[in-house]
Amino acid sequence: VEIPLRIPHEAIAEALAGRLTSREGPCQLAALEKPKLHAIEGRLRLELQASCQGLIAWRGALHFTLVPIVDSAGRLRMKVVDSGLQAPAGFIWDISKKYVHPRLQEFSYDFGALRETLTGFLRTAGPPEYAAELQAALAGLQVLSPRVEASAVLVPIAFEVTDAWLTP
Repeated sequence: VEIPLRIPHEAIAEALAGRLTSREGPCQLAALEKPKLHAIEGRLRLELQASCQGLIAWRGALHFTLVPIVDSAGRLRMKVVDSGLQAPAGFIWDISKKYVHPRLQEFSYDFGALRETLTGFLRTAGPPEYAAELQAALAGLQVLSPRVEASAVLVPIAFEVTDAWLTP
């Protein structure tokens, strides 16, 4: 059985916003607006206006192409596969991004509470005579690879059920 957990893009963008301020490296990065996150070709695109002050200074539109992954602890993370800066001095992004990419990749979204709510509900969903079998099935619960949808990241939660439960 596979049950989809959907995490809205808005919730992820809001959580990522805190990762987009940095005082490390040659640039003090600041987001000038709330980031926008949308799906594009099975990936996420994060866009925002930002500025950098310090040894290097710029102001412009930043964009990141992200792939959602689930780490070994079951948290949603983002892998940066591309990024860019649209600004008069766009070449400066090559220097700045080595400080920003790791901050985005350190981001994690813990959907453990959602998972626990789901398993708590499922524990009570079957008839009492199947409680032990249902508990065993839920013990084998797996978090599968996330998929990007138009308005959310879908994280499938899967577990095996016995054949006896599938017959009418």
